[in-house]
Amino acid sequence: MVNAALSPWYGVALPDLTEPSAKLDFVIKLDATGATLSKDSVAINSTGSLFRFDLSGLKTSLDAYNVTLSGTLRGHNSTYTATSQLSYLPEKTKGSVTKLDNAFGGMLFRNAKTGGKFVPLFPYGYYASHDGFLGAADAEARIRQYAGYGLTAMTPLTHYPESAAVFAYMDALDLRYQYDLREGYKNLTWVAENIRAARDNEGLYSIWNADE
Repeated sequence: MVNAALSPWYGVALPDLTEPSAKLDFVIKLDATGATLSKDSVAINSTGSLFRFDLSGLKTSLDAYNVTLSGTLRGHNSTYTATSQLSYLPEKTKGSVTKLDNAFGGMLFRNAKTGGKFVPLFPYGYYASHDGFLGAADAEARIRQYAGYGLTAMTPLTHYPESAAVFAYMDALDLRYQYDLREGYKNLTWVAENIRAARDNEGLYSIWNADE
């Protein structure tokens, strides 16, 4: 996605434009190899223009690739550059995947229940304590009632291993949840144990490690 919105606060001044629809011709290249990922043009003062990347020959990686956009204002000698990063992650074959939808806003979610397709996710729900709720003898009935109100997500205030059965039930029910790591986020051993336990869950859409 290429955004070419004009800003009155930062950047460099544009030349006087007489064209009603000025264009920026651009090329996006991989910094490491110089390989061209995309080459096209975009209207000045436009946003959200989508272009396909050529990823042939590019290996998936847990580290992001650095990329640079170089643009030339058509009919002028003005040139512009912008840098960004490209995440090209290995395919995840178990559990859920969540990604930000930078084109239209919000989040996209995928798991076995979506048939492997990304669908919009609007997580709407509440905190759920362990005592008196998720740790209760009738926890499954309480979770079913919660989901029956039309709530699409939950933030359980509980962890593995004490609530393994609860997370498994929410996975089966396809109730999405945010996993809470706030209580021990500085204890990296505890964090690693919890991430390993939850990372392939079907209902997991987010990890919560801090707020305020």
